[in-house]
Amino acid sequence: MNSSLSDFALENPEQIQKIYNLIQHKSVTNFYLFHNTIATSSEILHFLNSNSTTSSYCKNIEISIKSEFQYVTFSSVNITTFILLSYISQNNVSKIIVNIPKNITTPISEYDIVSNFKDIRFFYPNLITEIYICNKVDEKYDDTFNYTTNIFCRNTEVYEYYVNIKSTSKTSLQSRYNCFPKLFYIKFSNIRDSSDCNSKLITHKYKNGVTFGTFDLFHYGHDNILKRCMQFCEYLCLGLSSDELNEKKGKNSVHKYEKRKKIIEEADEKYADFIFKEESLEEKNNYVTQMGAEILMIGDDWAGKFDWVSCDVLYMERTPNISTTMLKEQLKITK
Repeated sequence: MNSSLSDFALENPEQIQKIYNLIQHKSVTNFYLFHNTIATSSEILHFLNSNSTTSSYCKNIEISIKSEFQYVTFSSVNITTFILLSYISQNNVSKIIVNIPKNITTPISEYDIVSNFKDIRFFYPNLITEIYICNKVDEKYDDTFNYTTNIFCRNTEVYEYYVNIKSTSKTSLQSRYNCFPKLFYIKFSNIRDSSDCNSKLITHKYKNGVTFGTFDLFHYGHDNILKRCMQFCEYLCLGLSSDELNEKKGKNSVHKYEKRKKIIEEADEKYADFIFKEESLEEKNNYVTQMGAEILMIGDDWAGKFDWVSCDVLYMERTPNISTTMLKEQLKITK
């Protein structure tokens, strides 16, 4: 069988339960209860290299497969997929983080994991898949993006390349994507840690995070970005632009500072743990220090502009087709 394991399952739905039995799959309905481990590509590659085709572990998997599927011959790639799916089940994996280095030097590489994303998401639809990249992903793995939850770009050039593809529906590359992942530009600080920033990953929530903005005429784009911020930190500080700072930035906010602050504080959703007044763009790093922030999160219209601060910085896509400027224009029309 040369097709992927998920293709085989779609063509032979009556065989899906056999696959689940082999990989010791726990109920999808109980996924979040059982699966709570984050696995990085280095850990997975170590496991795959330790359990190559000549190992007793691999041979036992093959024996089990042949016993269940007496009339099907699976390829070595399919066997690797079975092993990887078993690893996910046995280790209760809820998220896979693949860090693709600039140069691939090993026989079994990060791309071997990435190429299995389609099968992983088929058998574990609730599992999160993330890729960290320094360069454009090899085009033969483009289909992988349909099964990737998040892509973290390590430089602005790669980030802008994929943002352009995602936003330009007429490109031939974009037409191959059914579900393009969320994009981030991540700048890891090397001030507190002298190790190679190209090997750093976000494996768990930061303790303290900070974000900034005007948040005038609060809309669902603001809702999206603040909720996303809270996914990355346990305690979120929100620097709300003062009226004076907005004037310096050339912004004429509809609501004054106290009104904007009250709307966020009294919302049904919790958007921040602490709100403070931001009075200067130049004081960003002082605010970061004062708040004890380990990560600064902000919209990608500022991409690269705060890489100099003394914490990690995460730039996030803005929600398309909504902005305070658009709402202001609509208010002018209706008046």
